[in-house]
Amino acid sequence: MPEEIIETITPLTEAEQQQKDKEDAMWAEIWEKAAALSKNLGYKVFPIVVQSVEEEGAFVIGYARKPDIVTQCRLIDKSEGSIYGISLEAAASAMEALVIVSESDPRITDKNGEYYDVYWKGAAYSLKQFMGLAIPVLKKK
Repeated sequence: MPEEIIETITPLTEAEQQQKDKEDAMWAEIWEKAAALSKNLGYKVFPIVVQSVEEEGAFVIGYARKPDIVTQCRLIDKSEGSIYGISLEAAASAMEALVIVSESDPRITDKNGEYYDVYWKGAAYSLKQFMGLAIPVLKKK
């Protein structure tokens, strides 16, 4: 009879626990704001969170509205043939209409910003991930 493998979980250090608590609080605040925006604006809002390239451990946060089903289908059509859902190009083209500029960190939307391209691509990738789809499996007879 094989021996049972027992995995031990090492408790977090005090510093690690404080960091985890800080991140949990940040995410709770982000999702709370997205819920409040959804209620106030009348459509589903999701957060865009990308790591800052300027400050270690910091994040650049934006908000975007969820695209309606017709827009989602158009984005998927633009990416026809991709097994990975929508393409980054399709997501980037949709960002202009979906990002809530007044609620987002200007580094995501300011085309003259030093790191605009980095944050814009990160936001587009976030939309791409959000727009993931289930790939149907067809069974041959």
